[in-house]
Amino acid sequence: MVDLEVLGATPDGTAVILTDSEGARYSLPITEELRIAVRRPLRDLASTSGISANKKIRPKEIQTLMRAGVSAAEIAANHDMEVESLERFESPILAERAYAAEQGRNARISREATAPTLGELVVNRLAARGIDPEHTTWDATRNPGEPWHVNVTFVQDATEHIATWKLNQAGRSVEAIDQEATWLTETTTPAGPQRGAIPLHPAPEPAETEEVEQVQGTEQLLDELNARRGQRVEPATGEEPEDEEDPDALPGMEHIESAPKPDRAEERPAKKKGRRAMPSWDEIVFGAKP
Repeated sequence: MVDLEVLGATPDGTAVILTDSEGARYSLPITEELRIAVRRPLRDLASTSGISANKKIRPKEIQTLMRAGVSAAEIAANHDMEVESLERFESPILAERAYAAEQGRNARISREATAPTLGELVVNRLAARGIDPEHTTWDATRNPGEPWHVNVTFVQDATEHIATWKLNQAGRSVEAIDQEATWLTETTTPAGPQRGAIPLHPAPEPAETEEVEQVQGTEQLLDELNARRGQRVEPATGEEPEDEEDPDALPGMEHIESAPKPDRAEERPAKKKGRRAMPSWDEIVFGAKP
């Protein structure tokens, strides 16, 4: 027998590339029989099924082994039987396993009606890894006294991965068993907030600053209106120049109606005779009486 070494999988994931000591390369198709043989070595048959090797077995025990995922070729080799004598048991068991696998794929992840099915979620997660769903294999196995286990097999980076879920046929639900299955079907986030985590919807900035600015603007507008209350708007003629504003004058003083202003030459002597009386607040706000 020639010893071969695994180099990896083909780009499409349908075969394994092998090489011998002289460097020659071989291609081994990844069939269902190969998957089962790799997944369940012959030395483990006795421990998983309770049926001893190299012992003549009954039809019921043959069905138990096949239901646990053991192929007809493995049973024949381990119990010194002809493969042809086992073919009549194989077809019904394979159909039973395919039905259980389909139930698992159609099971919803949660009790919500809109929740995705196991098959839909697995396809999406594998697509995120760059794995073609056409290159995946679904199967179901069952050991004596245990529920059905639904599994999907896929190849990534020349390595075969298997994700397994426990099927609850009555509740039409599945439960992840291994790490691969947990990653493929994990849809919930941790219940408590994480330290340093940023909230998904940050609270809006307080509008206190904006409100203060609005209030200040309103107060300023009211002050201006109060200062202009009682003023008469004179139409602009465009002929007379505007008077210069006196920075020391009280608000509204420049618009109060009063006696005609004396010439500038007469203003200074008039101040020497006596200061003009200060108008009252009513006169400032409502205007001087005629």
